[in-house]
Amino acid sequence: MIKKLLTLASIGLCIGLITSCQKVDPVAPEDAIMTISVNPAVINPGGDNAVITVIITRGDGYPVPDGTVVYLTTTMGTIDGRVTTTDGMARSILTSGIEVGIAEITVSSGVVGTAEPIIVQIGAAIAFISLTATPASISFEEGATSSITAIAFDENAQTIANAAITFSTDAGALDSGGQIVLTNESGEAFDTLTLGSWDKDVDTVTVTATAGAIISSIAIKVITPPNIFPTANFTYSPSDPKVGESVTFNASSSYDPDGTIVKYSWEFGDALTGMGKIVTHPYSTSGDKTVTLTVTDDDDATSSTSSIIKVSTP
Repeated sequence: MIKKLLTLASIGLCIGLITSCQKVDPVAPEDAIMTISVNPAVINPGGDNAVITVIITRGDGYPVPDGTVVYLTTTMGTIDGRVTTTDGMARSILTSGIEVGIAEITVSSGVVGTAEPIIVQIGAAIAFISLTATPASISFEEGATSSITAIAFDENAQTIANAAITFSTDAGALDSGGQIVLTNESGEAFDTLTLGSWDKDVDTVTVTATAGAIISSIAIKVITPPNIFPTANFTYSPSDPKVGESVTFNASSSYDPDGTIVKYSWEFGDALTGMGKIVTHPYSTSGDKTVTLTVTDDDDATSSTSSIIKVSTP
């Protein structure tokens, strides 16, 4: 029994030792010095490679032990994210994708690493962006659009394919939704601006195209068409009202071609008034009554119509 307990205790001790000795990547000591180089610093898009060489020495000047792990990340393309040293040196490969721009690479091993990202230019650097809008001015209405075209050029005024362009706007909405748009073989990137109902009071929309530090903007004029006045119409019943009988006035046939009627005002021809699309009113005296309806739209424009009602005695 004692032997069995000792065996179980030994097994438990072994399991404890295995659990407490999880494998940890060996990294550079805190006093290590890291030197990084890139070759070449400019590569083509679409599968071209750049070699990142990392040399790490200890504080005493000797190389770090073989197998010291180095970690790398990139903002563009793909990279070997974990490499190890031999004789104090490790190499990683950056492979370009279809995007054109700047790949920012970070390198670290333990607490030792790059203070600033290592830069690799993928494709030709964008020198400037030409930005146009068609049409350059639009009449306001919900859903009105303007087509935006950005063309990327290098320092030699040659267009750049596969350049990463980001569009933004201070009003309306863009089809791209702020996502990267790549230029085509002619160096063009396209987006569409769409106005919404919330842009009713906007006079100008500024659309911006950005590629790294290169920024280009264009102003699109929003023309607000003149307000169209509302039309006032009404019916009443009964058609031959009597004194003391309630008359129903209905202005449902009134309309505003470019907006909404917000107010219905009535004058019943007997010095009394009322408000509302459908109202009732009794007359206390007979005779001809001139009823006037005035409607007001959401741009504060008004329109009126009148009708003479003959009120007879019972």
